[in-house]
Amino acid sequence: MKVKVLLDYVDKYTYVLHKVGEIVKMSEERFEEINKKRQFVQEIKEKKQKRKKKTVEPVEETTENKETIIND
Repeated sequence: MKVKVLLDYVDKYTYVLHKVGEIVKMSEERFEEINKKRQFVQEIKEKKQKRKKKTVEPVEETTENKETIIND
């Protein structure tokens, strides 16, 4: 999951300083552990993008657009 840092904190396992506004990836278990005493991080809800279906319109064939290739 992706989270946004709300309060500066030093990760007790990696000793990395995470500053306010930073985006960090972590497990749900780690998220719960960090926020146990105080809310240091907030989950970022990811929006799923819906793909638009492309519609293909049929092309009408005309005799003007056809070319005849003759191989002798």
